Amino acid sequence: MDRRNWLRQSALALTGLSLGGPTLLAQQSTLLSFNRVPSIRLNANENPYGPSAAATQAMKEALATSNRYPGELERTLRHRIAEAECVTPDHVLLGPGSSELLELAGTWFGNPGVEILTADLTFSLLQTYARRAGAKVVEVPLDKDFRYDLPGLSDQIKETTALVYVVNPNNPTSTALPGDSLLQFCRKTAPHTPVMVDEAYLEFVEETNYPSTVRCLQEGLDVLVVKTFSKIYGLAGLRVGYLLAQPERVTALQALQFGWYNQSNVALAAALATYQDQEFIGFSKQNNEEARALTRKTLEAVGITAAVSETNFMFFQVPKERFAQDITPLMAEHNLLIRSAPNPLGYWYRVSMGKPAEMEAFARAFTTIL
Repeated sequence: MDRRNWLRQSALALTGLSLGGPTLLAQQSTLLSFNRVPSIRLNANENPYGPSAAATQAMKEALATSNRYPGELERTLRHRIAEAECVTPDHVLLGPGSSELLELAGTWFGNPGVEILTADLTFSLLQTYARRAGAKVVEVPLDKDFRYDLPGLSDQIKETTALVYVVNPNNPTSTALPGDSLLQFCRKTAPHTPVMVDEAYLEFVEETNYPSTVRCLQEGLDVLVVKTFSKIYGLAGLRVGYLLAQPERVTALQALQFGWYNQSNVALAAALATYQDQEFIGFSKQNNEEARALTRKTLEAVGITAAVSETNFMFFQVPKERFAQDITPLMAEHNLLIRSAPNPLGYWYRVSMGKPAEMEAFARAFTTIL
């Protein structure tokens, strides 16, 4: 069986690696036979160093305004983001995490008779809602380096394609597309088919000045870009995300949102305090790179090769002949939570990067088990 076929065979199971929410909770609740969930959480791609000191202070201060609706904070954050991204506030839509924004897009673009085009191993929340709305989801296999196959996507675009959805860097494979390749793809595609890019992990890419597809939006193209405060900013529990798109797209998606105010003063104040906090971003990124290096060394020491990670997690397979069973329960016995998915040739794993002591605990447990 060639690599493409066996990867496709287990794509549905592997996609579970990229999901949080109910999928993650179900794994935690069924994983253990004892009474507590492990305290070393390397399964949800959270920033172990967040929230920043500035965000924490802002949250404390915002408690005093909890009796007021958050309209002013919403407007301030939208204007701050617009200024930083060189677009107008009308190009910005806030949401309670990027998850809601992906759900809205899946619902809006997903209609009977249309197709949503994406990869067959990627974050699947948008696709779930598109299918519920009646759309067909067309999935193109990743390339040999576990990255989006952009030429393959181009070949599949047709008149019924309502949206092309790209996650870059990709979850769960941790890989990023080369430099300007996605910009070129968007410039070629967006004049006739809208492109949505999920950039949840973009800040973790090591390449200096790695481009965001917001550049295509600035050029007037029909590109939608989703970003989040859950990853590099360390605010996963506060649920703040945002979408950048042409104003008419923002208006359409905003009409689907539930209620007028769906974020709290505390969450918005934290986001404002930490947005573009270069000191905290640099601190988080540096520690993440060191954790990746340590983890790669751990894997290589036992003959395991991981995909090239440009995120705050790593993706790798343990061949069946090395260890046939799922090591997730065994890792839990060492007080560690990781993610796994079955495959005919051996389980795949996604491990989030933690603090040094946490990654050292992972290294000890992993080498002991293997």
